[in-house]
Amino acid sequence: MHVSIAGGSGFVGSHLILALVQTGISPRVLVRDDQVSNIAGVSYVKGNIQTGEGLAEFFKDAQVFINLIGRFDPPLREQLETNVVTPMELFESAGKAGVKRVIHISAAAVYGDLAINSLPTEKDNPNPTTGYAMSKLLGEQVLKYSAATYSMKYTILRPTNIYGEDAKAGAITTMADSYRKNGSISITGDGKQIRDFIHVEDLVSAIVSVLSGDWQDTIYNVSSGEMLTLTELADIFRSVGQNKLHISHVAEAKGFVRALKADSSKLMHDYAWKPRYNVTDTIVKLLR
Repeated sequence: MHVSIAGGSGFVGSHLILALVQTGISPRVLVRDDQVSNIAGVSYVKGNIQTGEGLAEFFKDAQVFINLIGRFDPPLREQLETNVVTPMELFESAGKAGVKRVIHISAAAVYGDLAINSLPTEKDNPNPTTGYAMSKLLGEQVLKYSAATYSMKYTILRPTNIYGEDAKAGAITTMADSYRKNGSISITGDGKQIRDFIHVEDLVSAIVSVLSGDWQDTIYNVSSGEMLTLTELADIFRSVGQNKLHISHVAEAKGFVRALKADSSKLMHDYAWKPRYNVTDTIVKLLR
């Protein structure tokens, strides 16, 4: 199977390409000049999405395109550029090149406030309440349009809060960095915001699972079921850390949802997929 990946040099991508190589797939990864790595079994194509340079080579003979490109941080203009416009250009290029299937990483944030009082499923209508969530939902719509235009099948994955030992951002990483540096953790707002945390390796296993499955247009939530408030997350650092922990509260910035969670029963049913990692074990590793 010929698989092309955009965003392969990022956090999720670096884990995914290694997993694919282990399964016998030699992925082709689109990179900028300063992102080239040398991993056995991986081919790299230097390209520019805006100008189209290198895209013909990147998509040549590809059967599946996996899009991992995304931006969480504002401003909104850059979120729209990265989460909507850039994918649109890639989906169109893929369709014109004859790619038959697209796997696209969206976000469970598209459910918005539905997650406050319920556990959203794929049957629920998204109701984005942040610029990030809106841009991710628009990215999904762009994919559906391109898929219909070029007769491609699509699979959309909506992960919750992705974390891992080598993550560069996110609540767990931020708390771990602060705890190691000065023995303190800052919690935004009242600390009652709830998050489902999905380990990057569990997300990767979900991608690999659907890659081998039927080529049908579908959407899957990817979540662990491990839901913690920010206060509960900080308490884990207190319980496993070796040093005294000071916790402070800071004003909550705009653009964050109160609850981020989703039901992954559909993915579990269709692929016998199960999450294997938990937050506490990862925090222990981070604090070693």
